[in-house]
Amino acid sequence: LSMIGLRIRWRIKRLKNEGRELLGQRVTLTEKRDGENVSLCFNDKNDLLIASHNLEVASEDIINRLKTTPEFNKIIELLNEEKQFNHSYILYGELLKQTSPTRIEPRRKHVHWVIFDAYDNEEGQYINYTMLFQKAHHFKIPIVKLIEEFIPISLVELESKITEMMKWCKRHRREGIVGKCY
Repeated sequence: LSMIGLRIRWRIKRLKNEGRELLGQRVTLTEKRDGENVSLCFNDKNDLLIASHNLEVASEDIINRLKTTPEFNKIIELLNEEKQFNHSYILYGELLKQTSPTRIEPRRKHVHWVIFDAYDNEEGQYINYTMLFQKAHHFKIPIVKLIEEFIPISLVELESKITEMMKWCKRHRREGIVGKCY
């Protein structure tokens, strides 16, 4: 069993009901990219805020790398357009590096920011993958790949799906998978 498989199983066991809360729910499985978690939004004063996984304000290094990506201006456009429709989004993405931190993903020539989530402050909820995909596609922002959606009916089926997804990760050189219920 790989470290990734252990970590995912451990995280499911840490859920309040050890994964039983997922039974009967539509679970959206997406790839987990190997980079740095960086989020962007506008505050009430219309200032752009860039945060990283552990910091309310990302380090200068992260901000500078983000600004060099082809996605940076597109992210700003998306946030501005959504403001016109009274949506105050927080966009979450992985800021990829040329060499991935875990070295699982192949080395890449260019740095990119790949969106994986968006939270609508006005609605008080995350937008679903289909809506996020449409917005990302419209602005030509890369988005994490949807692997599949499924509805587990037993913990055995859930465990079997995790094992299947770990094989997928190894075959496609991805850090892991993320399961979400919207």
